[in-house]
Amino acid sequence: MDRGERVGFGYVRGGCGHCEECAAGRHFYCAESRQYGVNDLDQGSFATKAVWPETLLHKIPDSIDSLDAGPFMCAGQTVFVPLMRHEPKPGDRIGIVGIGGLGHLAIQFASKIGAEVVVFSSSEKKRREAEQLGANEFWVIDDLKSGAKKIGKGIDHLLVTAAGHPDWDL
Repeated sequence: MDRGERVGFGYVRGGCGHCEECAAGRHFYCAESRQYGVNDLDQGSFATKAVWPETLLHKIPDSIDSLDAGPFMCAGQTVFVPLMRHEPKPGDRIGIVGIGGLGHLAIQFASKIGAEVVVFSSSEKKRREAEQLGANEFWVIDDLKSGAKKIGKGIDHLLVTAAGHPDWDL
């Protein structure tokens, strides 16, 4: 990176550099990865200067304010990386469970790649919000559990962004 460029970074600082996951570029899965709040309490994310591996830095375009870029460095990477790793195509049906901070970004990313976005929520109150973010379908989980409603078409990819574990027996 050039001096003076604005950059951001996520919560994983890197891995050991020699295990199978690191060799495949998946340092997030390295058993020795340094993760903020877990085994790395460095407060560098609030700094104006930091020492960080260049491979984990992401240039922030001049057209994006630092305040707006912040959510992409953590929550954005959390949903974008796994989504892109599975190479979704326009028209794929991507299910997203949960409409919190991660879900907000996941819905928007999936929508922008041209996917059919199918959102699952515990609350009908989130329907309008999900649709405004780009959801094509919205399902209340209790309606599916009770059998009151059934999903017609299957899901090609599923991102679980909820804090709790879904009931997989639906």
